[in-house]
Amino acid sequence: LLDDCPMKILFHRITTCVLLLCLAGKLTARQYLFVAARKDSQLVSHEINVKTGKLTEHYSLKLPGSGGPMSLTQDRKHLYVESQIMVKREKTAIPHIVSLQIKNGRFKQLHTTRVRLRSASTHVDASGKNLLAAHYKEGKVSVWRIDEKYRCTGELTDDHSTTPRAHFITTDPSNRFAYVPHTAPNVVFQFTLDPDKGKLKPHKPPSVNGPDKENRYHEPRQYAHHSTLPMGYTSNERGGGICVTCWAV
Repeated sequence: LLDDCPMKILFHRITTCVLLLCLAGKLTARQYLFVAARKDSQLVSHEINVKTGKLTEHYSLKLPGSGGPMSLTQDRKHLYVESQIMVKREKTAIPHIVSLQIKNGRFKQLHTTRVRLRSASTHVDASGKNLLAAHYKEGKVSVWRIDEKYRCTGELTDDHSTTPRAHFITTDPSNRFAYVPHTAPNVVFQFTLDPDKGKLKPHKPPSVNGPDKENRYHEPRQYAHHSTLPMGYTSNERGGGICVTCWAV
């Protein structure tokens, strides 16, 4: 009964925050950690030793501009990286999305396109047709189209105003809902997603509050949905910790 069940905060804290990015389906398969550097514009692939956790540099690619937020497709074959690129007649670097193919931990650049706003976070939905973005300063969310050749076109299929400090964006496993934590306002905005049209619609209610600000742990920063249960987790800007969230039924 997730269809019409908005999210609400039920519990308050877990003392340890762990973020795991797994690029392989089995622990026996090769796993890689990708790092997009802002200073030297390098996109670097590190192979992970699954027994020791040791990182070994595997491959690097020079981006056309400084590295930024990135998102990986569910099949782990394509990566989208935001890059700030200097453009003629512009005084400051302009945000672009670089579309890349991945094979054996190595990158191949497919396409680069200009987008209108810098993002704090990007996310490829499960259909692989849409790249969602959260814009921190402006307090907006955007959806850009990905074409049949796995290239982000920069075509804006939808956008919505929320409130400043939109820190992160992601979808749930059903790919029907999108969540956008905001830090200082201490809220998580929630949307329904039409992946075929690339459209978002504010859910009811359109946002839910984080933990009371009197609580040591508040101001949701990132969100991760549970793989099978109707619940998820937000990390916090203030005080650390993790909030557990679930859906009223």
